[in-house]
Amino acid sequence: MKTTHNKKITAYKKRIASVIKSIYDLTTFEPFTDGFARYSKNVLFRDCGSILTKLGFVDNEGSKTHPSYRWVGEEPGKSLYNKVYNVLQDRKDKNTKKTGKKNLIPVVEEVYPVTGPLSPSVLALVNFTDQQLWDELKKRNYAIIDNRLCQVTYLQ
Repeated sequence: MKTTHNKKITAYKKRIASVIKSIYDLTTFEPFTDGFARYSKNVLFRDCGSILTKLGFVDNEGSKTHPSYRWVGEEPGKSLYNKVYNVLQDRKDKNTKKTGKKNLIPVVEEVYPVTGPLSPSVLALVNFTDQQLWDELKKRNYAIIDNRLCQVTYLQ
């Protein structure tokens, strides 16, 4: 018996298969002169079109601004649908890894103004170069915001 997750995957693969079949129908008999993004506002249609071009199943005989797509590979089958599915999953995984840190909400805590009186503890830092001090501050999530040294922490 299939689980709900497998049903979702199967439905997604069926959508991929129907999109690839429609691209195949559009590009086999005569060149397809609209771009994939211009033809359909469906993101899956655009993504499948770009993947098929990268895999070599669809060839752009025109230019980037005036494309002329033609199907040059074999007729689409289950193996092609699985290839496109795997590429889409890899793209999704890479995007979630890249945006994982971007989704965190920065919280800025003011530590002290950059321009201020020198205390004895600050004078002990004379033995270090400016670059060494700045590198250490960056490692500890400090940044200068509006001419103030601030520590940035991220909340999830």
